[in-house]
Amino acid sequence: MPGQLVPVPGGNVPVRPARFIPELPADIPIMPGQVQAAGPARRLPVGLILVLAIVTLGALEWFHIRYSDYDKNQIDPVVTRAMVSHVPKGTRLPVMLRGGPRILQIGNADVQYQGQIPTTCVQVKVFYPSTEAEDVKVDYPNLTCIEGLRYPIH
Repeated sequence: MPGQLVPVPGGNVPVRPARFIPELPADIPIMPGQVQAAGPARRLPVGLILVLAIVTLGALEWFHIRYSDYDKNQIDPVVTRAMVSHVPKGTRLPVMLRGGPRILQIGNADVQYQGQIPTTCVQVKVFYPSTEAEDVKVDYPNLTCIEGLRYPIH
């Protein structure tokens, strides 16, 4: 009978048998076949996980390509407008880069010909506006080429 005291071997004190599951009330009968085993945990299909991983990697690559050329995409138009207006060597131009405002200084410009089309390549240096120290970051292009323009600066 449940709850009956059982003598402990080698001891004088009777204890109740250990139960891991509490007893069910008498009015809840469980018959064989009425209890179903829990199904496996629901998870995403492997194909969907692969598609999501590929889309995520593609988005990361797109952001890397877009923002790795951000400074170049800011510098090139400023230098092109300056060269079209025939600025002299040493001209300083303000530009907003990813790291904040900077000053561009126009250096030497050489003309190269690719077939019949002239291309002017301009050396550019980037400076901090507050200290006027040169910003020697690797991301900045030090040479900007403008196709169709023939304007040498020495």
